[in-house]
Amino acid sequence: MDGSSGSRGFDPDNPQPSTSATVVDTDEAAGDEAVPEADSDACDDSDQTDQTHETADAEEEGERIDFYQSRQGPTVTAGERICTLHEPTAGVDGDTVNGIVMTAKAGQPVRVHMNDTVEVDGYGHVTATISGLLHYDGRSLRVLELLEVPGFVDFNTGHVQFDGDVVVQKGIRDRFEVRCTGSLTVNGLVEAAGVHVEGDAVFRYGMAGRQKGVINIGADLTARYLDSVIGKVSGDVTIEREIINCTLDIGRSLLLKRGSLIGGRVFARGGANLENIGSDGNIPTTLIIGIIPELEQLLQQINAIRTQVNSRIKRVETEVDPLRRAGARLSETQAKHLKIFEAELSALSERFDLLHQKRGEIQDRINKYARAEIVVTHRVYTGVTLILHHINAQIKTKLRGPVRIGFNEDMQAEVEDLITNHKRSLSSFAEISVLDENHIPME
Repeated sequence: MDGSSGSRGFDPDNPQPSTSATVVDTDEAAGDEAVPEADSDACDDSDQTDQTHETADAEEEGERIDFYQSRQGPTVTAGERICTLHEPTAGVDGDTVNGIVMTAKAGQPVRVHMNDTVEVDGYGHVTATISGLLHYDGRSLRVLELLEVPGFVDFNTGHVQFDGDVVVQKGIRDRFEVRCTGSLTVNGLVEAAGVHVEGDAVFRYGMAGRQKGVINIGADLTARYLDSVIGKVSGDVTIEREIINCTLDIGRSLLLKRGSLIGGRVFARGGANLENIGSDGNIPTTLIIGIIPELEQLLQQINAIRTQVNSRIKRVETEVDPLRRAGARLSETQAKHLKIFEAELSALSERFDLLHQKRGEIQDRINKYARAEIVVTHRVYTGVTLILHHINAQIKTKLRGPVRIGFNEDMQAEVEDLITNHKRSLSSFAEISVLDENHIPME
């Protein structure tokens, strides 16, 4: 047939697979009639095709294939151009081999519903207004801030990386990673995986890390249990059952009201509320509260700089004092030296005062956290090590709860029975040693 019908559809301005692959359906973009070959090329599923070809080529060449690579839908960032909407064309009449004229059908405007997650300019350029997952179902085009994984994060999905919130309906398999800028909810088990979340995280079935699972949570973590997990949580940690053999750095408080902390080493800067610490098997378990390693390190650095500045001040004063005493007898060169020394001395003094001020502010924050306490409702077993601020307590006698372990007004470590309000020194139950600043557990 000679001639063609009018065309309509999307043409990506930047033909990257990540922005055009799953957004446009070929048949929808083409319309009811045939379209020029150039139009159909812009609407193919190039991402999937390219991945298939790359995988086949790699297999033929014997290259190592990364089956963990992400296979989630295309993602876009705010301000990224997604595609272009073209005006329909009138089409060109054609004729058959018998000379019969075939009237071309005019192209129809593309009908795509869009919300405020995308915008169209006067040239038909469609741009994302937010970052997220690009979604096109044949009728609507939008950017999703929520990524929902219907099954497991496994070889079917590859690693997941998303700007926004993520919901995993099942679990996360061994060695897979989930990274997101929002919150994460996992309705199944998290295995020995990597989880990196800027917001809150919820593990409804818990996490079994086998000392290989790593977490980095930017806000709060809620889970049924944690077993052999390594990681950091910037906010609070709330656990339903137990924490077993974990190495955790918790920015605020640990809440384990009906569960046990058994084995491992846990920092809980803001204190802890637990049912049990340790177990009958005397499993070594360390709980550290009231210490902010970052502030302790910063304080040490400031103290070292203060010492250097103070030493320099004394050396300059040694040079300045004789010149000041000379008074009017100074030569022109000596007068210049005095002026230089006094300017340096003034700058050093200002710096020393600023360091002193910052040192006081940091010390106030450290002292505030030093008042953090541990509340235990059932037992503290032997084999447990409690580090409260600069006090190291090796529990030698089992403690029966409910008790509060903390400091009194004189900063003496004590144990308070929460039923009778009777107070005893922590040294009655533990072997106490004092940690100096060079032996504060920083990690």
